[in-house]
Amino acid sequence: MPPQDDDHPTGAHALGLDPHEDETSDLAAESDRKVFLSGGRTITVGAEAGDEILELRNPSGMLELRIRLTEDGPVLQVEGVKVAVKAAESVEVDCKRFEVRATESVTLASEGEVDVTSEKEMRIKATDDLHVLGKIIHLN
Repeated sequence: MPPQDDDHPTGAHALGLDPHEDETSDLAAESDRKVFLSGGRTITVGAEAGDEILELRNPSGMLELRIRLTEDGPVLQVEGVKVAVKAAESVEVDCKRFEVRATESVTLASEGEVDVTSEKEMRIKATDDLHVLGKIIHLN
């Protein structure tokens, strides 16, 4: 690791954090800390409503990433023109409720099987035509 340069701090030093500081220090008692990245983005570390917050903003100041550390755990917020997730094996989501909203369309595609199951009632609603295509369609 290169020696620390006071004119170009890196890592914890770039955020104004002392890596040897007690981990229980109260960030809320201090003012926000801001790091200006070479591409014009900024990273801000601070507190809001009792939560610790880390934000990444683009050069025009628009939010791209926010990590809010709450009593219940971290809350991740990502904003952008496109959000992409790629995994060699699998992507898993485990939660109480899962919602997807799109203003234009939703596409689910698989080169293998698709299995949709529910332990309770399931509804399909369309305000226009509903097409079901298949070699054989089994109902009950």
